[in-house]
Amino acid sequence: MISFEGKEVYYSGDTGLNNEMKLIGEVNVLALALLPTGVNFTMDATDAAMASNFINCKRVIGLHYDTFGNIVVDHEASKALFKSKRVELILLKSGEKFTI
Repeated sequence: MISFEGKEVYYSGDTGLNNEMKLIGEVNVLALALLPTGVNFTMDATDAAMASNFINCKRVIGLHYDTFGNIVVDHEASKALFKSKRVELILLKSGEKFTI
């Protein structure tokens, strides 16, 4: 958890979907979450979308995707999947900045 300027941000690191995420969603009000979406060794977009619901966060920056050939993701399909869960998925390009 990262707290600044009255906002809470959850950074999951390299992880898979787990039930502990439900507790995070119960005790925190998150402005943003950073979740892996690249599938190899971490969550894929389907698991990350489920995780966003576990943590009750409606804005997610995807991590660990498009860096190697075996973790290239379909951006539009991933965003559509999150949208179906009423969550915004933000997939930044390398070096791109984002303001919470």
